[in-house]
Amino acid sequence: MAALQVRYILYNVDEAISFYTKRLNFKLEMHPAPAFAMLSYGDLRLVLSAPDPSAGGGQQMPGGTQQTSGGWNRFALQVTDIVTMANELKKKRCTFSQRYC
Repeated sequence: MAALQVRYILYNVDEAISFYTKRLNFKLEMHPAPAFAMLSYGDLRLVLSAPDPSAGGGQQMPGGTQQTSGGWNRFALQVTDIVTMANELKKKRCTFSQRYC
């Protein structure tokens, strides 16, 4: 079992799988349904869920609020050289919403 698990709510699970596996070297562990996937990166397990009122991690909150993409979920990856990593991501046409380095 992974040392850390993070669930991330987003609208397009397939697009997220492509981003995390191709650009950040995550490994796809499972993708049994369109609204769910599990990826790993070292000791991190990243669980991707699309908003889904019927079941799973994307279902409504107890008060009835439907979860949506773009919430306040955040996690950090440790890299050897942040400048090199940022430059590699920029070459792959990634953009950054804020500057952290």
